[in-house]
Amino acid sequence: MNDLATLTPVADGIFDIQLQKGKLTIEVQELEKSLRESEVYKLLEQKKAELAEYEAKEEHIKQVILEGMVNNDLKSIEFTYQKFTVKSNPPSVKIIDEELIPAEYKNEKVTVTVDKKKIKDAIQNG
Repeated sequence: MNDLATLTPVADGIFDIQLQKGKLTIEVQELEKSLRESEVYKLLEQKKAELAEYEAKEEHIKQVILEGMVNNDLKSIEFTYQKFTVKSNPPSVKIIDEELIPAEYKNEKVTVTVDKKKIKDAIQNG
């Protein structure tokens, strides 16, 4: 009863099942890869956020130390792992919009450039 004619459709069915199983296996692997990449991305973003937090804390602590040094007239202070020094820098000015500055605070700068084209034309024309 189990001749070749009756077994062929069963074998074809198994082959179709194996093809579908192979396709699904590839899809599952691709989804797992995407998930791993996604989890790695999430972890990366989490670590970046943690780093930004530590940088903000560090900057805050430095500001507190600077204020304490200025308030107590200290030029330098040394800790176990770091040394802080307050330098006397001259005040600076940052101009955001030059149009708002009165003319009395502006200097005119004249720039002289050589006109190479005119020189070239003069050489060519004798």
